[in-house]
Order: sequence, then C-alpha cells, then structure tokens
Amino acid sequence: MRQGKVKWYNGKKCFGFISPDTPNADGNMDDVFVHSSALKQADIRFLNENDIVEFEEEPRNGKLSVTTIKLVQRDEEAARRFQERRAERRRAREERKSREEHEEKRHGFAFWLRTFRKRRRLFGSARYLSALVLYVVFVYNGLVARRNQVREAWATIDTQLKRRYDLIPNLLESVKGAAKHEKETLNAVIAARNTAMAASGAADRGAAETALSGALKNVFALAESYPNLKANENFLELQRELADTETKIQATRQFYNTVVMGLNTAVEQFPTNLIANMFGIHQEKLFEIDESERKAPQVKF
Repeated sequence: MRQGKVKWYNGKKCFGFISPDTPNADGNMDDVFVHSSALKQADIRFLNENDIVEFEEEPRNGKLSVTTIKLVQRDEEAARRFQERRAERRRAREERKSREEHEEKRHGFAFWLRTFRKRRRLFGSARYLSALVLYVVFVYNGLVARRNQVREAWATIDTQLKRRYDLIPNLLESVKGAAKHEKETLNAVIAARNTAMAASGAADRGAAETALSGALKNVFALAESYPNLKANENFLELQRELADTETKIQATRQFYNTVVMGLNTAVEQFPTNLIANMFGIHQEKLFEIDESERKAPQVKF
C-alpha cells in the first residue's frame, strides 16, 4: 500500500493524486490516475482535494493505475469547503422552490382563468362542430326520406301502367272480331304499347303514355262505327277496367309529381343543395301527360 494526496482532474469520475514517493525524471511528483476498476471497488464520492489516501497500483497500458483506494486523513479545510458548497446548493434549491411556489400561488387564479378560457373555447368549438354534424345528418335523412317517397310513388305508377299493358291485348282481341277492317288502328295501339313498355325514365315514359292514350281513344271511337261492339260485354268490361286504371294512374301521377316537386325544391335550396351534392342526391323528372290526354277515354252509346 502507498500513500498520496488526492488531486481532481476534469470529469466527474476521473481524478488523480500526487504520490510523494513517485518522482518523475525531472524530480517532480508524477500524477497517478484512477483506473475504472478502482471506481467499482472504492467509494470516491466524498473524496476532496488534498485528502491523504492509501492505494495499490498495477501497470495498465504502460502506466501505473490505482486499483484500491482507502481514505487515511481528510483535509479539514477542503471538507469544510465541500460542506459549504453542498449547503449553498441546498439553500439555492430551497430558495428556487420557494420562489416557484410563491409564483404559482400568486398567478394561480390567472393560470386557472386562462385554462378555463382555453377549455371554454375548445368546448365551444366542439359544440359548434356537433351542431353542424347533427344538422348535416338531419338534412341528409330528410333528403333520403323524400327520395324514397319518389321511388315508392313511381313504383305505384309502374304497377298501374303494367295493369293497363295487360288489359290492352284482351281489348284488341275483342275488337278484332267486330272490326276486322281496322287493322291499321289496332297496329298503332300495339306499336304504342310496345314503345311505352320499352321507355325508361319519367320524361320518356310520359311521352310514350300520351301516345298510347291517344291510340286507345281511337280504338274506343270504333264503337260508334260498329254497333256490334256496343253489345259486346267483354269489350264494355275492358273499357270500364281501362277507364278505372286510367283514373288510378292520374291519381298516382299527381302524388308522384307532388313528392318530386318537394325533393327538387329541397335539392335546389341553400344550404341543403350542398349536402345533396355531397351525397349524390339529384333532382327527379316529373311524370307529365299531354293536357288533351289527361281524361280517361270514354265511349258514348
């Protein structure tokens, strides 16, 4: 074991000391540095400069390095300065903490008020956003309900039109027996019926139905020229059924046009038009028939 005085160097854990019995070539004392292994074996946290310690050495990388450190005599002046520095740092920490607590108490209400205002703005924005989302949902559901009403009304019209299409062949068969020379009139009804059945969309369907109603009026007018048709019960029954179907078509057409107008108005108005365009809800066409063909065809006897 050898003795020496501690001397600090740069770094927290890297220090050296001057050994009185280790002169160098110039006759001065050589510095001996602590090796990392010694830091694990000795408690060096409370060593002060000029403390006298005992140590053991071994050569490492061409130099002598300390492997064991033991405190022999403490430098009281250095220890006193060390304790003063520790006390000063402790007082500085306590003063800083006291100032922070004082500032927090002094500005506590202001801090709370700022936080409250920020939260109120945040909650206000959330309220506005929620109201906007609810409005969009409300308007969208209303548009969907109107669109479904239009589809339902159109399905009702389509049912009545198909019923008329089914009655027309029977009507033509009953006319053929009594009016064999009216082939052109009957062919016109057949062509108009086929065109109406092939039409798609309210506008095209309306034009086709107008032509079909006109052709049917010509067929019913044949009863004036062929008295035997007036006595044909099958012809008269078919005429009544077609007239009843025509009346139902007009009623359903009016309802369809009413709900279509409601949908089209909603789609055009602001700001529902923005929501309608966003979700792809568009205007629908009205189902219109020529004014001259709106009345059900009748035959007077």
